[in-house]
Amino acid sequence: EDDYVVMVDLPGVKSEDVSIEVNEQVLTISGSRVPVETGEAQLVERPYGSFVRNLTLPKGVDSEQIRADYSDGVLTLHIPKPAEIKPKKIAIGAGSKKQLEK
Repeated sequence: EDDYVVMVDLPGVKSEDVSIEVNEQVLTISGSRVPVETGEAQLVERPYGSFVRNLTLPKGVDSEQIRADYSDGVLTLHIPKPAEIKPKKIAIGAGSKKQLEK
């Protein structure tokens, strides 16, 4: 409810090879994956090289509050929602009997 969560699968990529930047309202995730040297490959299903992903953030996101965790090849970003975007919960009061009879 309070955060947007972005999960990026980056198998084989070291955390130091990933860069996360915020400029204006654009979050940029970039980095590179080096090829694994195993001799002559018959089939390679894991892409390598540079990658970049740009995400436009909603107005009002405080970039100082964005948290990033990297574990087991998965980058997880927690981006706090701006106050005006969070749903407002309204409590239901137990009205008095007099109000209900009118």
